Amino acid sequence: MTNHCKKITLITYTPFWLESNGCQQRIIGLLELLRQAGFRLDLIFVEEQQLLTDADRRTIQQQNRFDQVYKVRLSAHPWLTRQYFLIKHWLKQMLPRRVVALLEARKLIGTAGISDNAISPVGHFERMINGYVRMRVQRFLKKSNPDATIVVYLDLGYVLDGLALNCLKVVDTQDALHLQDQSLSSSELEKSYGVTQEEERLALERFDVIIAIQDQETALFQKLCPDKKVITLLPWMPVKAVPVKSDSENNLLFLGFSNKPNLHGIKRFLLEVWPLILHSRPNAKLLIGGRISGEIDATQYENVECLGFFQDLDEFYSLGEITVNPVVAGSGLKIKTLEALSRGRICIAASHSAAGLAAFIGHGLDIADTNEEYVALITKYMTDRNLRKVKMAEALNIARQTVSAENCIRPLLDELK
Repeated sequence: MTNHCKKITLITYTPFWLESNGCQQRIIGLLELLRQAGFRLDLIFVEEQQLLTDADRRTIQQQNRFDQVYKVRLSAHPWLTRQYFLIKHWLKQMLPRRVVALLEARKLIGTAGISDNAISPVGHFERMINGYVRMRVQRFLKKSNPDATIVVYLDLGYVLDGLALNCLKVVDTQDALHLQDQSLSSSELEKSYGVTQEEERLALERFDVIIAIQDQETALFQKLCPDKKVITLLPWMPVKAVPVKSDSENNLLFLGFSNKPNLHGIKRFLLEVWPLILHSRPNAKLLIGGRISGEIDATQYENVECLGFFQDLDEFYSLGEITVNPVVAGSGLKIKTLEALSRGRICIAASHSAAGLAAFIGHGLDIADTNEEYVALITKYMTDRNLRKVKMAEALNIARQTVSAENCIRPLLDELK
């Protein structure tokens, strides 16, 4: 699996080197596989919400993933630009919805959130910013002269508009944005993007190859863009049996980044499901890890501990054999579900959080869509150690087949030839 004649430029605004959430870890895995395949890599980082500091540059260089690293500011006056986004975000939080709608209709502010993508309609100021970013990115692309570009997230695709460079244009979508908005709305959460299906289709048309994170979204994108090549790439991650510490049979684990779907899911679980579990299993303990820990007051709940961020995820997963993923909003693939299964952990998840992982269902992954189903499954696994061991072994075996390096890069390599 080698290819020494290709050069790829990655374009993103995601600070993947922090490795603090599943999307960032997905990028790390993809870069590693491309390096192993012999590709030379350059990075163009757009400083949207995260600045690329000198320390970050050193981290990236130490990781030895890129030949060249370029950074692009949002404008020639980044401080003023950031103040605009902060003020706009504040206005959207404080003003009545009808007033915000009027400002959007007159294009005084964009319809998108603070990240302000170029899929849904944007305001006059956002258009100026997008034009500046596009110019800078394309200037660096001409220097880099890659055989292919990979844009991470569809909302950054505008930087390739009008590009006078003969290279393969690839987008790693990670999510179906209009489905994410529909899902958030159904859970009474604020939309992330404000994108319609037609707007997403037009944005996808910019690219030659579309990467989806799971098969259901591959089928959706192929239907929207029948003339485009659409492939599925699952996140590549280590598959290993993480040893568990003693006295952990009553522990239940939840790991998550601090975002709206995760908060909605775990808070509902704490209020509705956790008291029922404690009634049938008084010694049960819920351990919450990740950035989401800072958003939850564990003192408000019985037998709940918030453990904070774990740089080494194996350390967190060593605390128990049973995990839960009660998230019911968002799109893409719930990487935390796959992450747990790939470390030989049982995962009890809402149907939504098992999407794209059908091979694991009944083999370490169990579906719970009602409070009663959560209680029955969690109690069953806490009680039966032998059953836990069998299902943990099954999860590992399927993970070795599903997220092997070959499976997680081969479809892309075929397109990069």
